[in-house]
Amino acid sequence: MSGSSGKRRPTGVVLLDTSAVVAFLQPDHIFHASTSTVIAAYLRAGSRLAISAVTLTELFAGVVLGHQEEQVVNGFLEEFGVLKLPLEEVIAKRAAQIRGAHVERTAKGAARLTVRVPDAVILATADLHPQIELKVSAPACSER
Repeated sequence: MSGSSGKRRPTGVVLLDTSAVVAFLQPDHIFHASTSTVIAAYLRAGSRLAISAVTLTELFAGVVLGHQEEQVVNGFLEEFGVLKLPLEEVIAKRAAQIRGAHVERTAKGAARLTVRVPDAVILATADLHPQIELKVSAPACSER
């Protein structure tokens, strides 16, 4: 809490990972309650929600696969005025750097990248958008 007014200072823009949005949208999801609590707290503090192009793609892939109703996804995006951040070349290059920095060696010495492309793109999006102050994902509802 800041000052004597009792109001919480807005945190700016909060980037939601796909797992956080899915947990928020599905009431029977194991992490629905904790994710909803975290998201609600940021909204009360005046934060703006954002998602990356990867998260938008994954959400609509869930619609195509029948995991989520399109009206539910669209309703979430519209109701909360979610910013949709594009995938630009600079983000793609940063995502490649993130992947390259996380390498394991197999028993035969071959390199194996340990960060998946979608995760690297979401992390790169958070890194390269200065208005994003933190990243929220489920199940941990962790913050960057």
